[in-house]
Amino acid sequence: MKNRPIGIFDSGVGGLTVLKELDMALPGENYLYFGDTARVPYGEKTPEQLHCYVREIMEWFKKNNVKAVAMACNSSSAVVYESTRNDWNFPVFNLIEPTARYISYLNVSKIGVIATSATVNSKAYTKNIKTANSSIEVLETACPGLVEIVEGNKTGTQEARKLIIKYILPMLEKGVEKIVLGCTHYPFLSHVIEDITGDREMLINPARYLADDLSGALLRMGLVNEQKNGQKQFFASSNTDMFKEAGRKFYDNIEEVSELDLTGKADAEKEMREHLVIIGGVAAGTKAASKARREKPELKITLYTDEKYISYSACGMPYYIQGIIPTEKRLLVRSPEEFKTGENIDIHLLHRVTKIMPRKNSVAVKNLETGEEFEDEYTNLLIATGSRSIVPELEGVDNSRVYKLKTIEDAIKIKEAVKTAKKAVIVGGGYIGVEMAEAFHALGIKTTIIERSSHVLGTFDPDLAYQVQRHIGEKGVKVLTNTDASGELAEIKEADIIIMAVGVRPNVELAKEAGIEIGETGAVKVNARMQTSIPNIYAAGDCAESINRITRKPAWVPLGSTANKQGRIAAMNITGDYAEFGGILGSLVVKVFDYTASKTGLSEKEARQLGCEYEIAIVPHRDRSGYMPESRDIIIKLIAEKGTGRLLGIQAVGEGDADKRVNTVASAITANMTVSEFIHTDLTYAPPYSPAIDPLLVAAQILRNKIKKQVTSISPQELQKFSEARVIDIRNLSTEELTRKILKDSPGGVFLCCDKGMRSYLETLKLREKGCNDIGFVDGGTNLL
Repeated sequence: MKNRPIGIFDSGVGGLTVLKELDMALPGENYLYFGDTARVPYGEKTPEQLHCYVREIMEWFKKNNVKAVAMACNSSSAVVYESTRNDWNFPVFNLIEPTARYISYLNVSKIGVIATSATVNSKAYTKNIKTANSSIEVLETACPGLVEIVEGNKTGTQEARKLIIKYILPMLEKGVEKIVLGCTHYPFLSHVIEDITGDREMLINPARYLADDLSGALLRMGLVNEQKNGQKQFFASSNTDMFKEAGRKFYDNIEEVSELDLTGKADAEKEMREHLVIIGGVAAGTKAASKARREKPELKITLYTDEKYISYSACGMPYYIQGIIPTEKRLLVRSPEEFKTGENIDIHLLHRVTKIMPRKNSVAVKNLETGEEFEDEYTNLLIATGSRSIVPELEGVDNSRVYKLKTIEDAIKIKEAVKTAKKAVIVGGGYIGVEMAEAFHALGIKTTIIERSSHVLGTFDPDLAYQVQRHIGEKGVKVLTNTDASGELAEIKEADIIIMAVGVRPNVELAKEAGIEIGETGAVKVNARMQTSIPNIYAAGDCAESINRITRKPAWVPLGSTANKQGRIAAMNITGDYAEFGGILGSLVVKVFDYTASKTGLSEKEARQLGCEYEIAIVPHRDRSGYMPESRDIIIKLIAEKGTGRLLGIQAVGEGDADKRVNTVASAITANMTVSEFIHTDLTYAPPYSPAIDPLLVAAQILRNKIKKQVTSISPQELQKFSEARVIDIRNLSTEELTRKILKDSPGGVFLCCDKGMRSYLETLKLREKGCNDIGFVDGGTNLL
């Protein structure tokens, strides 16, 4: 066992830097070195190609009975190592992990990494360094062209110097203290880089730390070869003479280089194995399939779903039940036949994937109609298994009266049931709950919403949610809050139909059983490229976790809009492009009878839970010029960070155009705008569309003044906690009367109150200018009570 060779591979001569370090640490070992010069550089290849090349090389090492392999290629270390390290009967060592451990002990705050595009795109150095020491800032720069410089034996040319200056100088200007040579070819250029940095100690060569890792492991396992001088054999897939000439400049012990042409086999294997399998349809799955087809026409694409329908609009189902949409066929986007004839995508309905087998790159599938079971191999796998409704048991209730609304089949069943229903109960006052309440009411069904919390639309703050709840009640729908659904409730006993709309949870069982990491939200953990913890397996849609753009923490908000975006991003990365999903703000809108309720970013409740220092402005306003007959009321609640003024969120409800205001703020939050910056936004104006000063800008102006001038306010709900002595109703007072009252009585710690809050706010500013600083106002006014 000790006499077995150590395998080393790279895309060319760069891996010789690792061989040199290993030879110094383990001079008695036998080495097999393979340079894949026919396919250099690896740094510009797709993840699929790299997986294929590495698999082929590892099989060759296996046949040659190696005792360990040094993955002397940063691109392979970054993209392939994690998913292949345990696939072989010998240990595999990479460059990135040991280098990150070394860096974590350094007294530095900012590290630079120069590497190939594949390595930089993977973010492997950043991830590993941050894991080892989260306080270190990492700047990665892709350096196209440098590998070709080394392989072409041009390290001493002016071309090499110009490229290095282009890549290195911006890093130096940003204050990096050390630079990692994140490609094994780059030590060949050390003399040029050191000439530019002026500091030889600035460079970190990962080859040294891989050698330390490997030699230490062999020592612990008792596998160190104790002979004096080991044998070294060199192989290259093409240009053996050039390999020898370039390699000898760094490692002079190269005598013979044999040609080992594995490229024909690899290309044939790649062509045969390039297959995208997708589990799940509807939004993320079908979007990914179509995008992947456009990006790579030759790719084989197969989609499995256990549903009877493949591509449909789930969000339109309440309107189908109500009768606004006459037939379920209007909700169907495309059929399997259209996918096949139009895009050559194989869709298999009523086929359930029962198991994912990452080691075999295969899935187990069961045909639900015939009972047939089979396996299907994939190159890449996309998990788009979505979510499922939470349906708690109601003791003493006949299940034939209980329905959920998640699929087209569910909607068809409910559509049939409402034909004879007289009374309905909806358990849950979320988006589906309030939409179904409107649908049932329109059908003449007496409807009750049962909500266990204090108000409907739980993601909204109570002050605005209560306005929506009041509107629902005014329409004739009964709303029971702070109530648990029970078979003992009279409303449930008398109901002909009961809709369970208490929420959904992600379908992650397949992923979890396959060893894929699950995030803290309970959904599949993915990176920005939608990759799971297994690099050639992706996840998108309701089953996948996201990142909140504001908090940068994991978030899970299952929405069709997010699923479509994630499916597209996954497809781009699967087909060799590079794309990142930037995260979510939780943007949403829901129609509630004549009201629109919309939200994005953080609510006040969420900001408080996160420990944010924040300020709010609540502004009731007309959505158009008041004299226009189409103008309607809306209430806007805008939230910003106190110290920075950074916009954090908005909620808007009312009969007017609430959603377009929320969409505008969603863009501003994405752009990281402050309230002061947002005030100068050039919004459109015409009387049929908005007032001359849009309600958004009114809210932003109030919010900025509250932050800047530290004006105090309370919410209408808080108003009820104060005694009459501390509240001045100014609705029947002129400015002069109010000023005399304040100056005469000099009351401190009082709050001014009016109908909509605007006049109270303006009078507060005037009194502060007169030196009355201990005066505040009621946000939004008494109309919100």
